[in-house]
Amino acid sequence: MNVLNNQRPATIPDGPLAFKKPFHRRLKIPILAQVSGLLFLLLISAGLLTVRQLSLTSQDVKTLAAAETVKLTLEPATSTLEFGQEKEYKIMAETNPVDLKVSAADLVVLRIQNDLIEIVDITPTTRLPVVLRSFQADIPGVRGSIVLGATPKNEFKGKDYIATVKVRAKDKAGTARLTMINGGSQVAAFGNSNNVYDNTGSSIAITVNAPVTPPATVCWNYVIGSGNNLNWPNACKGIPKTAELVCAEVITPLTADEVIAYRAWIAAGSSIPEVCKVSPPAPTDPKLSLKFRIQGVTKAGIVKTADVTIRYHQKNSAELFSKTFPLTLTSQDDGTFGTTAPIALTAIHPEMIDQLNNKGVDILVKTPTTLRKKLGTIAYPPTDGSNTLVGNFNTQDMKLMVGDFDRSHTPHEQENYLRGSDIGRMVSKLTDLSIPATGEYADLDINHDGFFRGNDIGLIVGNLTDISISGDSI
Repeated sequence: MNVLNNQRPATIPDGPLAFKKPFHRRLKIPILAQVSGLLFLLLISAGLLTVRQLSLTSQDVKTLAAAETVKLTLEPATSTLEFGQEKEYKIMAETNPVDLKVSAADLVVLRIQNDLIEIVDITPTTRLPVVLRSFQADIPGVRGSIVLGATPKNEFKGKDYIATVKVRAKDKAGTARLTMINGGSQVAAFGNSNNVYDNTGSSIAITVNAPVTPPATVCWNYVIGSGNNLNWPNACKGIPKTAELVCAEVITPLTADEVIAYRAWIAAGSSIPEVCKVSPPAPTDPKLSLKFRIQGVTKAGIVKTADVTIRYHQKNSAELFSKTFPLTLTSQDDGTFGTTAPIALTAIHPEMIDQLNNKGVDILVKTPTTLRKKLGTIAYPPTDGSNTLVGNFNTQDMKLMVGDFDRSHTPHEQENYLRGSDIGRMVSKLTDLSIPATGEYADLDINHDGFFRGNDIGLIVGNLTDISISGDSI
């Protein structure tokens, strides 16, 4: 035993310096109780530590949940387009963590920087195939969106393409960008009440290039028209035809410089490069359906040859242009002559016909023994929307007049007249009261009764109401 415990303590006044007995002696608490209290305090401290540890673990869980995200990226990073060209770009989605299940996505795509491209459409892939709201142009050409969803029990997760964006280039060169950042896209995932789109990703730099300069070779032999009215037959304007080259079938007038170059080509001998010996794409020919009558014909089965002339005003020209088509026609039951099917008016380019001034197309017909007659004018283009001109000129007052029999005129421009000489030729051939209408007498049988007689001459005499009757000129 410590001897200090048997000594009496000195008397010290009360106050700050007053000596106090040890705590356990003053409280007179047994040693076992003191140990028990210490253990209790340790248990309390351990409990508080455990509660604190549990609190931190719950916070970590909340932090982990907030980190669940989906990244949306446009691919590829760069692209090029030509004027008017359309191209599709992909939207890549990537979930974090990889097993995060995406149930729906509101995809918003923006065009930023220069006004060179426009957003045309957004379509889904098989990964989010349900269209909850179809594509809409929130700002036409500038901002487009679509809402997509997953099929039941087949939610999207991982990394894959979920949609494609179709873009069209405008007719202006430069660079624009396509992006989803800050566009307002939203992504919904199971177990999350918030938007898990992380608003990051990449944009696409799209360069719009001007058209390629046409090749130096010009096929001047493609030019159509004459005088001051020279045109290209299509929008390719003399570029040699290739398998890839498609030309719009529209008449394009030559520019002033091209007219000078074309005339220089003519003056130099009009040599044609090999690549120009392939004809340009031909425009679709208009067609003609025609009916008319000839004096004296009242029955079927009469065969006649006829020159059908198409006459029209050409665009940007005061001149009349014409083309004649030889036909062989057979009369129908009522004596009407006509085409059994519409005939193609080859080499008459429909774009060359002056449609703006409503001048239409004139139809003129002449047979070897009749005077040429303008039967009428047909509107072009046809009012029914077809490419067929329909001329039904089968009325009695529209008959072609017979009487052009004298072939002795020189030049032939003097034909297309009814004169006394035509009647004289008929009289000279009538050597009998009735001659079978065969060989040279077939044309003289005006009423087609099988014989050449005086009554045929009488029909022609009735036509000669003046010294000379002329047919219509072309």
